Amino acid sequence: MGQGKRRRVIAGNWKMYKTQAEARAFFAAFVPLVRGARRCDIVVAPPFTAIAAAVEAAQGSNIAIGAQDVFWEKEGAFTGEISAPMLVEAGCRYVIIGHSERRQFFGETSESVAKKTKAALAVGLTPIVCVGELLEHREAGRTEEICELQFTGGPGALTTEEFSRILLAYEPVWAIGTGKTATPEIAAAVHRFLRKCAQRKFTAEQAQALRILYGGSVKPDNIQGFVNARLDEMGSCAGRGICVYRPWMAALRFALVFVAVAHVFCGELLIPDHCGAVAERQGRGYSGRLRRRRQPDGVWPARSGNGAFARDYLVRGDVHGLRAGSGAAHG
Repeated sequence: MGQGKRRRVIAGNWKMYKTQAEARAFFAAFVPLVRGARRCDIVVAPPFTAIAAAVEAAQGSNIAIGAQDVFWEKEGAFTGEISAPMLVEAGCRYVIIGHSERRQFFGETSESVAKKTKAALAVGLTPIVCVGELLEHREAGRTEEICELQFTGGPGALTTEEFSRILLAYEPVWAIGTGKTATPEIAAAVHRFLRKCAQRKFTAEQAQALRILYGGSVKPDNIQGFVNARLDEMGSCAGRGICVYRPWMAALRFALVFVAVAHVFCGELLIPDHCGAVAERQGRGYSGRLRRRRQPDGVWPARSGNGAFARDYLVRGDVHGLRAGSGAAHG
């Protein structure tokens, strides 16, 4: 399968944010914005306690719900753990495994990543398997060595058939919650290396079909750089909300939808606007009447408000939107 045939994925990791009520409010605003996005898969991974609310709120939409972790046993005396069958019953279709924060704070290992991945695949979940190096490894020039070790011990331990059903994510620990972000060039170099690892372990066809994400301190003010980067492949993950896979932007229309989705996951609501206009909220709530006003390129506060949306913004690239101040759309 060639690069051009790999289907795009946008997957938001909420980490330890949002109650059930906040999740419902988020989806009430988010679902209408992505209803027309048919050229990519959209995944949201809320905390365990909000999964049921998220599944209910996203029902009938093009949004799939995932979990942030899983245990490899089906059941047993494992206090605090959640099994793969439980996630499926709750309505999950994806699960994040081996996230850098799980490795850094909770002792996740390549062995446990492999066991969790196999358990997830056994019940039909799609694993998003993460790899990534520490800052000390990066500074010592050991990025490829560490990523290869994690790949070999984790996804590399799968069978050929199992490997064909996973997604891979490059999540450098040094870029998680530190404000440091890998450039598109750095991320693309590691992506290419991981694809080579996949080719050595499996086949060239499977390596090319593999979908790879990037995650690490991606925010609304830098996501545009990843979207615009014309590299082999690119992806990004905001600290509170987005993993993005993007091998290529085929058209401006999809790019606008992509940016809108990215900003929503990062805590903003954006609506594609091909007229270069800025929306000003009039009335109350998201359904309030919108008045357009032309502005030159740039970002300006349009007006102050209250309720769900605190400020309105014009964003470069013929996209305008409503920035969430708190609550409903704060990711």
